[in-house]
Amino acid sequence: LSDIAKDGAYCRHRCSHIKSGPRQHLGIAAARWRAHAGATQVNAGDHPESVGGSILNRPSAACRPTVGKVTSTTRIPLFPLGTSLVPGALMPLHIFEPRYRRLVTDLQRLNPEDQAFGVVAIRRGREVGTGSATALYDIGCLAALRDIQPYPDGRFDIATVGTRRFTVKQLHESRAPYLQADVEFLDDDTGQIDQAVLNAVSRRFAQYRQVVRTEDGDSPIPGDPSALSWAVASAMVLDLDEKQRLLACATAAERLSQERDLLVRETALLEELPSLPVFDARQFTISRN
Repeated sequence: LSDIAKDGAYCRHRCSHIKSGPRQHLGIAAARWRAHAGATQVNAGDHPESVGGSILNRPSAACRPTVGKVTSTTRIPLFPLGTSLVPGALMPLHIFEPRYRRLVTDLQRLNPEDQAFGVVAIRRGREVGTGSATALYDIGCLAALRDIQPYPDGRFDIATVGTRRFTVKQLHESRAPYLQADVEFLDDDTGQIDQAVLNAVSRRFAQYRQVVRTEDGDSPIPGDPSALSWAVASAMVLDLDEKQRLLACATAAERLSQERDLLVRETALLEELPSLPVFDARQFTISRN
């Protein structure tokens, strides 16, 4: 992990948070509305306790990288979460479970450039045999530690940033209480950029940010195709399956093409939400670990 860039080009593009105001929870409400229409929802509070091939759920071939180049293979610690991390996005975490306290403690013993772990999204609702089993997506993103705030009782607040995508090849048990895996890191190829698509994504992303009123709504929209594709993927409030499809795209060109259509759909949906029944965000359970 020594080749992790501490200050990547994408680090300026942070995860967007919805500001308070009339449309404070529109993005979450849109996801809830899609859920009623049959979209997949994942409980962010569930972490798998066991390892092995049974919890690694491979996406369909259409969602898997086909062009991304393998840059390295190594074993890394994993942190399964109910959300996806993309390159350049900031992810703060409150660490209170003993196994993840141990993970942070172990990382602190390493050189700063080696302090990183893999974030993989949890996929649930798949039946194996006679019952349900927790499963993981096989495309994840390396999270590099940027700041650690310890507490006297052993908890931590940490700030991380997504750096590189990877494919999980093999899960491993170890003496450590947390999950580990052999992964192959993937390059993010630009691909053949269609200028019309790039312009459309830039324009529609600006409109989306205005509707949702994100914290970075006044910041410049990236002109670089790859940076733009990750900024959009980070900012949009989407179902987990759709987030994973964006993460798994082999090129920025492919990702931008999908995002163009998603921005049209989500912006239209959000603009219609004020006429829907009142949404109570307190119904959602948010995982802090």
